[in-house]
Amino acid sequence: MSTIIVVGAGTVGYATGSSLASFGHEVHFVDRSEGRRQHLAAEGWATAADHTPGASHTTVFLCVPTPASERGYDLSALEQAVRATVRAALQHPGSVDLVVRSTVPPGTCDGPVTDWVRAEVPSPDHHRFAVIHCPEFLRQAHAVEDALHPRAVVVGSVQPAARERISELMSVFGAPIETFDTATAAELVKCSHNAYNAAKISFWNEIDLMARTLGVDSSAVSSVVARTAEASWNPRYGISGGRPYAGACLPKDVLGLIATARALGMEPTLLEAVDERNRRTGESQS
Repeated sequence: MSTIIVVGAGTVGYATGSSLASFGHEVHFVDRSEGRRQHLAAEGWATAADHTPGASHTTVFLCVPTPASERGYDLSALEQAVRATVRAALQHPGSVDLVVRSTVPPGTCDGPVTDWVRAEVPSPDHHRFAVIHCPEFLRQAHAVEDALHPRAVVVGSVQPAARERISELMSVFGAPIETFDTATAAELVKCSHNAYNAAKISFWNEIDLMARTLGVDSSAVSSVVARTAEASWNPRYGISGGRPYAGACLPKDVLGLIATARALGMEPTLLEAVDERNRRTGESQS
């Protein structure tokens, strides 16, 4: 069994560590919060405030906060965790897989994270460290359950041996494992996953507003559309990017619904964005 260190014992870190421990792995939690460490210790977990990679091979899951705003992601906690982990690992002869589970912008692991590692490590020891992105797809209220029963496991790294190690480690969950030859691709999967959910929620918020303005039960509308719209029941529908939607219905009815919403005094911002994105995609192919 593997020795696993989980840096950041919040929702994601706790779910990651506890789910792996259920398969017999030795898990240590590292967290700067004394209160959180005390809570974990009361449950019987090994905890520490500092990073303690072992003498052979250690897998470190980095699950620290990466808050974001319109200006981008704040990666300061991740940088601190990466550098501290690497410095601690250099005190021992073992190798380390640095597995980033925090949600980060595409290009982070193959760019800044790799740069932070190399800045801390003498060049002869670069081979001891591998950088991998293995995003989580956890619902906050069901994080441990989702960690134990993932719909898919995604592993991305430019280092083939590291991809194989993490894929083997995560195979215990029995989910399909999707591997990518860059961490950047795996990062884009996670960001797209969340943005896709957000777009669907926003669409139905816009339709709900229109329905209430018209005096219609929006839940009755959405329950029917969930069965009739191919985008709801066909997982492949519309997933191939690069082409505008066309045909007799989609362009006409998007524009018609936009006009209806405006006539009701609404600002159909999402529908307008849908139309604009489609128009620009079509223009790019002209």
